[in-house]
Amino acid sequence: MKKYLFILLSVLSFSVCCFADGYVLSEDYYKSEQYSKYKARSARKANPHSKLTGYTGAYFCEKCHEGAIKEVMNSSHYKWAGPVPPKYLKDKDGKYITGSKEVGKKYRIGNCPGAYPLANYLGILPDKDGKMIGMGCGNCHIGGGFPPVDYEVATFEQRNAVECLYCHAEEYDKSKRNVIKVGDKDGNLILRLTQDMSDKALQSVGRPTNDACMRCHYTAGGGPLFKRGVDYASDVDVHAAKGLMCVDCHTKRPRTDHGMIRGAGLNNWAYDHYFESESCVKCHSGQIHKDEIYNKCSAVACVTCHVGKTGGLVHKDFSQLHQSEKSGFWLFKVVIKDEHSVPVEYMWWDKTTSEKLTPTGSKNIKGSKIYPFKKYTSRIPVDKDGNRLPIKLGLVTKGGPGEDKNGNGVGDNLEKAIFIGEKLGTMANGKPDKPFLQKSSFVGFKEVTEYFSVSHGILPKEKALRCSSCHGENPVIDWNKFGGKNPVSITDK
Repeated sequence: MKKYLFILLSVLSFSVCCFADGYVLSEDYYKSEQYSKYKARSARKANPHSKLTGYTGAYFCEKCHEGAIKEVMNSSHYKWAGPVPPKYLKDKDGKYITGSKEVGKKYRIGNCPGAYPLANYLGILPDKDGKMIGMGCGNCHIGGGFPPVDYEVATFEQRNAVECLYCHAEEYDKSKRNVIKVGDKDGNLILRLTQDMSDKALQSVGRPTNDACMRCHYTAGGGPLFKRGVDYASDVDVHAAKGLMCVDCHTKRPRTDHGMIRGAGLNNWAYDHYFESESCVKCHSGQIHKDEIYNKCSAVACVTCHVGKTGGLVHKDFSQLHQSEKSGFWLFKVVIKDEHSVPVEYMWWDKTTSEKLTPTGSKNIKGSKIYPFKKYTSRIPVDKDGNRLPIKLGLVTKGGPGEDKNGNGVGDNLEKAIFIGEKLGTMANGKPDKPFLQKSSFVGFKEVTEYFSVSHGILPKEKALRCSSCHGENPVIDWNKFGGKNPVSITDK
């Protein structure tokens, strides 16, 4: 089975053994005995879980891994939120949000689904054959169907529902993970997620594999490679080909908690350890290239030369719906390109971000470098000021756009879905943000362009860009976007 990688879900105590300073050259590290026992599950000398039986939830693991539940529930993977580095995220007025403020997908409208996650957390709808299908953003949450809740106020049931095996069991059967009804309250269904609690899954527990991470991240945003559009597998990424696992880069070394180390990006705002951003030079330090000219390219980020093409979702129109012949559900119009078929966009970026998800920077702004991005366009519902409005997705997934009784070219059901989405908002503390809202702010749709950071799918040096790739006769870079003509002419490198 193809092994995938994007980012870490969570980790228990099986940290890879490192040398004293925590980092070594990659070619030495992956030849070392310390790493070899983790390279494949069958290569491990002993598995302390191989004879365990009777998994009943997270407290089963807590017996040996004391404090693990608290660690998970305080991580960005569980909370869908976290602090941000200073001078990284800007608000609508262009002012930096401080590192102490908690931000993340929990509090913002997802640009691909077009909705607040907590207002579209879990749902069950019948397909055209009458089969009940579980839907919602919460399908990829690790809380067993419970929305994120602070550890300090969580009940035993909420803590025990944390899905250790979903991340840690190599033999996890995802078909056993389904949305089910467990009750109702005030006319609203109470929904939870079932889990694979089998002995087979339990006995395969260890460090999260690449496949385990991609159980969520491969379809993040609503479909295969919808976000960054770059798969991380041995045939397309040099690090995956060497056996590098998600947790090798995205976990503190040595492991101290269930937090994630991540690199800078336009889209993922929440950090667990924002003073320890992941970067290429942690492994590739010193004299990286034999040809000195490449070492002097300080204005070009490493990934710029070593990322090829992207793909996946490139456009989504929230004003247009069509009914799926396969499922009978109503879906928004999308344009999807094959993986590795779409050229990346090269842009200056100063490693700051905002709601606009557009790289800012220039050669005259300190810290700016040229980075590769995936361009994503969409037609979104907005208010009179052009601000994006959320959608209650289940209403249109089941019923479609509806009739246009208002005569404004927008189906009444779609307008209702936008109104309910706005009314529910982020569902802070499980309650609607605007419960007394009487009228939607919706005035129409507008086209927007946003960008996704591309940092995986790293090409080997033989396929990386050369000087002539950008400065030759047929440059991959559009120099008109960088102030005019090609500054130098190179044909021999």
